[in-house]
Amino acid sequence: AAAGASKGEGDKLAHRAFPNLARMHVRRVLEFTFVVLDELLLPRLQSTSRIVYLSPDTLAQYDVAHLLQIKMKKDKVIAPARTCETTNAEWFNFDSVVVKMTLKRDECVMDLGVFMMDLDRYSSFKIASRVKDLAVRHKLRPIWTVDSFRAPLVLALQGHVQRADAPWDVSRLGIDPELNPKLLDEAYILRWSGPRKPWTTSGLYKNRWNKFR
Repeated sequence: AAAGASKGEGDKLAHRAFPNLARMHVRRVLEFTFVVLDELLLPRLQSTSRIVYLSPDTLAQYDVAHLLQIKMKKDKVIAPARTCETTNAEWFNFDSVVVKMTLKRDECVMDLGVFMMDLDRYSSFKIASRVKDLAVRHKLRPIWTVDSFRAPLVLALQGHVQRADAPWDVSRLGIDPELNPKLLDEAYILRWSGPRKPWTTSGLYKNRWNKFR
């Protein structure tokens, strides 16, 4: 998730940024690196402040460098694909005022399996500070219902999201054995979200994965 950044660096940043949070909130260092990508990567980037993230269960069928060229409005920070696997009602506590004011219950949760992000803008809009504030408030009164640092990040990024076209993240290959072959052929990126990863015994669509091994 953070090229060139070690697990040790992620641990140090996690404990520095969230020193008072319960250990359960920082045990997934790879998830936490989403929150501090600007600190981890901006010092290493030379010609651009934009990055592309692909989760480990993805297969690119098109040049992902094109994601870096997406034109974003000035107030936008991140460009995830238009994909939908779950709704906000399944991730967030709608008894929370901040959730009610920010999200719609039936809308899709922003999926972070594939995205382009402008780290300069992420830093300028102080998204990490917003995540920290939400995490502290969540400890006092639950805001989300999933055990993941992605939940406060999704919430903090609201208003700064510009969706990329759907072919950039055709997901559910680890869940649905009846996806349309034409959809898969035309996808820019395939993602095996779900338990049936292509490298497991019960994996789906292994032929598509194995031809690139």
